[in-house]
Amino acid sequence: MKKSVPELMKSLLNSYNDLCYIKDSEGVYLYINDAYCKKIMVKEEDIIGKNDLALYDEDVAKVLMANDQEIMNNKQAVIIEEEGEYQGEYFCYKSNKTPLLDENGEVYGMSGVAFDYTKTKLLENEKSTLLAELKTSNETLNNLFSVISHDLKEPFNSLMTSSQLLLQSRFNIDEDTRNEMLFDINNAAKSTFYLMENLLAWSLQQMNKIVPDIQMYNIAKLVETSVAPYSIMAKNKSVDFAISVQPDIQCLLNEQIIHIVVANLINNAIKFTKKNGLIEIFTTEESNRCNIVIKDNGIGIEKRALKNIFNIQKSSLGTSYEKGTGIGLNLCKKLIEQIGGKITLTSEIGVGTAVKITLHQHH
Repeated sequence: MKKSVPELMKSLLNSYNDLCYIKDSEGVYLYINDAYCKKIMVKEEDIIGKNDLALYDEDVAKVLMANDQEIMNNKQAVIIEEEGEYQGEYFCYKSNKTPLLDENGEVYGMSGVAFDYTKTKLLENEKSTLLAELKTSNETLNNLFSVISHDLKEPFNSLMTSSQLLLQSRFNIDEDTRNEMLFDINNAAKSTFYLMENLLAWSLQQMNKIVPDIQMYNIAKLVETSVAPYSIMAKNKSVDFAISVQPDIQCLLNEQIIHIVVANLINNAIKFTKKNGLIEIFTTEESNRCNIVIKDNGIGIEKRALKNIFNIQKSSLGTSYEKGTGIGLNLCKKLIEQIGGKITLTSEIGVGTAVKITLHQHH
C-alpha cells in the first residue's frame, strides 16, 4: 500500500537516533519521534498537546521554553546547547532549532533536532577542571619557589656575612666576642634549618592539596623559633626585638603555616625599619581568641597603598635597599585564612606598621 508524504516523513524521522520534535508558537508539542519517546520514556500521545513543563523540572522547562520563544521571535535558525536534569540525571543536547513560517512570513511554530552531547560535555567540563587545577598548581609552584627564596635568602645572607666577618676578624677580637658571634651563628643556622624544614613541609602539603593539620600550640615557643633565624639580620642592622608573649598562651594553628607567616612578617619589619629601630612582638587575648602582634617603628605605609596591601604587588626596597618578592603579605593572608584565622594591618608614615594575626583558642 502506497504511503502518503506525511506518513513517509514520519517514518523517516522515526528512523533517526536524534531527538526530533515540532512545537506550535506557544511551545506546545505537535510531534515527537520514536527516539524522543524512548529517551524520555513517555508515549507520543502522552506528550502531544503539552509543553516542556509536563516533562522537565520547572527551572529546566522555563529555560528550554525561553530559548524556543527567542528563536521564534528572531525568526532565525540556531544551533544551541541545552542542559539540565531529567529524572535526576544530567543531560546536554546540541539542538538545531528552526522557526516555522507561513506564506506571510509569520511564525506558527518551530522544529528541532537534538543530538546527545552529554558525554562530550562532561569530558569538556572535566578538561576545563583539569586545566584550572593545572593553572592553580603552577601558581602554587611559583608561590612556593618565591616564598622559599624570600624566607631563606635573608637568614643565609646574614649567616654568610657574620661567618665571613668572624673569619676576617678572628685574630683581632677577644675570646668573649668571638664566642658570642659563634653562638649567634650556631643558633641562626639551627633556626634557619628549622625554618627550611617548615617551608618544605608546607610545600609538600600545598602540592598534595592536604588540608593543614590544626592543633593547639604554645605561642611563645613558636615566636621564639620564628624570630631566631633573623636575629643576626636584625643585629647587623642594629634593630632590637622586644618580645612580650605570655608563656602559657595557646591557640589553634598549623605549626608550619605560623612559622612561615611570622617569619615573613619579621622579615618585613626588619626590612622597613631604620637602623637602631625596634620591633615589638606581643600577644593579647579576647573572646576565645588570641592575637599575635608584630609592630615596628619603621617608615610606615602610605594610606593609598593600604587598601590593596594584601594583594600581590611590586615589592618596595627596604631602608637598606633590601629586595623582596611582592607576594609576602598576600601569601600570609591566604595561609592565615586557610587555618581559620584573620590578619589585619595598620600603618602610619614615619610612625611604623603593626600586623595582627587573630587565631581561635577553641574548636
